[in-house]
Order: sequence, then structure tokens, then C-alpha cells
Amino acid sequence: MSFMTKVETRINDLSCFKATCKKHNVDYVENQDKNFHMKGFPVVATLQDLAPVGGYMKTAYVVEQEGVLALCWDNDQNYASLSNRLGKDGGILMRDYASGIIQRGVSMSGGMINSQEVLQDGSLVLKVAVGGM
Repeated sequence: MSFMTKVETRINDLSCFKATCKKHNVDYVENQDKNFHMKGFPVVATLQDLAPVGGYMKTAYVVEQEGVLALCWDNDQNYASLSNRLGKDGGILMRDYASGIIQRGVSMSGGMINSQEVLQDGSLVLKVAVGGM
């Protein structure tokens, strides 16, 4: 059985999110149909998997909920290629988006990322040097 889930990570920086999509072979296509809704929320964009692995459904959605952008993502890894390839709830895509936001913020504050390591469970550890220390 397949179902769509709403991912709780908010998308505040659209240019960073689009760059993360591109990095993971996901095409970000802005929605032109004002009547298109998913899970009751207006669809801002459709995400198309350009490198599908398994599954039949190759799309996910960026929806707007009370002025906030979030993912509407199918978590059935047997049915949805994005979940199969990138993980449940946005998986690696959302992890790398959050990492990009952190890296941009660190850079803007005069710091730098000394290293990054992907752990066995898929989580990411960033070691940061803050400016002036």
C-alpha cells in the first residue's frame, strides 16, 4: 500500500533546495495549475526523479501550508522511486538541503566547515570552525 506523507522540514531557501534537487538528479518543475492540490494543500512544484531506481511513481510534490513550503512524499519504497533511491520522508534530499543551509550560514558568519562525515545510519556530521576562534 502506498501513501503520501508530509515532511516536516520546512523549505525556506528555494534556491538552496533547487540546487540540492539538481545534485540528486531530481527535476524541480514549478506548478502552473492553481487548482492542483495534494493532501489538501496547493502544489507549488512537482519533483521528478531523473534517475529512478525501482518503483513506479517517479514524482513528489512541494506544497504550501500556511505560507510554509514542505514536501509531500510517498514513503512506499516499492512503489515510489524517490523513496527507494533517496529514503523515506525526503531522506538524503532533505538531509543535504539542511546541510546546505547550515553551510551557507556558517560561511556567512565567517566560519568554515572543517569536515563532514556520513554515518552508517545516513546522518551527517559537520565539523564547524567558527570565525574568531
